Amino acid sequence: MEKAQKLVDFDGEVHYYEQFIAESRAEMLFNYLENNVLWTNEKVRMFGKLLELRRKTAWFSLNGDNYKYSGVEHIAQKLDYKLENLRSEVERVTASTFNSYLLNYYHDEKDYMGLHKDNETSMQKGSAIASVSLGAARTFIMVHQTSQIQLQQVLSPGSLLVMKGAFQRFWKHGILKELNPKGPRINITFRLRKE
Repeated sequence: MEKAQKLVDFDGEVHYYEQFIAESRAEMLFNYLENNVLWTNEKVRMFGKLLELRRKTAWFSLNGDNYKYSGVEHIAQKLDYKLENLRSEVERVTASTFNSYLLNYYHDEKDYMGLHKDNETSMQKGSAIASVSLGAARTFIMVHQTSQIQLQQVLSPGSLLVMKGAFQRFWKHGILKELNPKGPRINITFRLRKE
């Protein structure tokens, strides 16, 4: 495996491995997840109304806990052996421990994730979050909350992005809408929640 590229080195860290898993395996895993995961349309509360997003999600937890953020509860699904194998690989490379994972399914270039922080109180404070990208390459944006420095990285299929340290305290991040047509994308974010 190639050495990680360090994208952020102040007020937290972000490391990027462009070829974490081989292209053929990334494609097989994408097809498997697209067809075998119980995807749900995410709903968010905005301006007092519950809106359904195009982007779909799926939540998995080692201890079966549900996941609640933005006023919406995600029901934990039964663990998947392919995702568990991937979790072990991610833990080895990142020297971190994870006990849950959130999957996001982006249909095309119009689906996006607005700027946000993964800093829910249910998360283990300061723990790493590792994200594996499958399918279409998409642009990941990071914005520092005080300096407003903006950084971008195209996330290739099979890549691994690791956010750690104080990153969630000082930075927001998201996935941009794209101008050019893009196929579907799945990302898997491995997390450590409080027991």
